[in-house]
Amino acid sequence: MEVKNLERDIKHEIESINQKTTELLVAEKYKDASILIEKIIEAFPDDKNLLMARSKCFRKLNLYPAALKDLFKIIKMSGFKHPDAEQQVGIILFDIAQNLVKFCIVVTFCSYFILLLCSQGQIYDAIRYFSEALKWCSTPLLFISRGDCYYRIKQYENAIKDYETALSTKGTQQTSPKFDIVYTRLALFYSEQANAMLQYKILYSEAEIMFGRAIQLAPQNVNLYLYRFKVRALLKKADECLSDLLYAYILGYQNEQVHQTILQHIPQIICLYC
Repeated sequence: MEVKNLERDIKHEIESINQKTTELLVAEKYKDASILIEKIIEAFPDDKNLLMARSKCFRKLNLYPAALKDLFKIIKMSGFKHPDAEQQVGIILFDIAQNLVKFCIVVTFCSYFILLLCSQGQIYDAIRYFSEALKWCSTPLLFISRGDCYYRIKQYENAIKDYETALSTKGTQQTSPKFDIVYTRLALFYSEQANAMLQYKILYSEAEIMFGRAIQLAPQNVNLYLYRFKVRALLKKADECLSDLLYAYILGYQNEQVHQTILQHIPQIICLYC
């Protein structure tokens, strides 16, 4: 009888603590919630749900090593396969990397020389954390964030690879401001590549493809159509040249400079059709 009463009291106490913990988590009082969870874990040290809850509290409190310790314990107990815990590991590594990047942005306003000494080192650390996070949960945001880091240290090829991977990820929602930046940077990169290729006659076709990629990402950019027009004129593609001029006219008809540029190219179009 006494044993049953004891079991009942313990169960009632656990339920009470669980309820209080839930209330604290909803109220975003993570420190208090973690203290209550700790009490239950003392009785049930291998309960995965409790470890997961405590890990989330630690993450919110920026206690990343403690959060990762709980998650790795869950993964180990689960035979080294626990999708939710693995995803949380990736999220925490992402948080660490983001904090490093934010620190660099703050330093930027302090001193250029401090930025050179400190910021680059922080960026390289952030890249390592983003790379590690990608091993645990591969998301477009992670690729974009790592790409931004590569972009800041002028490793453009690596940045472009990450941006392209983010854009090609199945089911990606490409409407956020983050993606607007990616589109702009990729369009600029493709445009620069295309202009570089124009120095070599054998690369005219490749330059046309690059301008095409840039236009896909920035379809409202009048100059890109005019640039591609020049390449297509060199390739003697009359219909395609006319198409580019028409698009440029539609997009920039209120811009006098664009209007004059288009008028200058009309004799060239006529020659291509002759």
